[in-house]
Amino acid sequence: MRMSGRAPQASAERRMKPAKATAKGDERWKKKRADREAETLRSVATLAAAVSHEINNPLMAVLGNLQLLETVQKLDAYGRARLAAALAAADEIKEKVRRFGLISRLELANDGPNLPLMLDLEKSSQGLDPDERLRRRA
Repeated sequence: MRMSGRAPQASAERRMKPAKATAKGDERWKKKRADREAETLRSVATLAAAVSHEINNPLMAVLGNLQLLETVQKLDAYGRARLAAALAAADEIKEKVRRFGLISRLELANDGPNLPLMLDLEKSSQGLDPDERLRRRA
């Protein structure tokens, strides 16, 4: 059996150094992970802003025309019911488009085993009012 000539303490100190290096490595890993998550959030928020702008323009035309149809007196009960349903759906789209601009974190929804992971818009846009969002962008 070979003897290394090193004292047991030196051996113990050597074993502790990797622990310190591992702690530093963990810190770097956490920072890189946080940086990746922040970049992903910025990318998603930028895409959401572009999508909301593209959806909002034609949506306003649809809403405006539906509101004009409300003033038409010649609609029967069925026509009025269909118009009310269309207005409600357009208002729901309008609310979702508004939430695109409020995304402040990434929360994913997994609604089923055969569906892909998707952004949970409700959870991802909670907790940040539009005025606060504007202050953060400035």
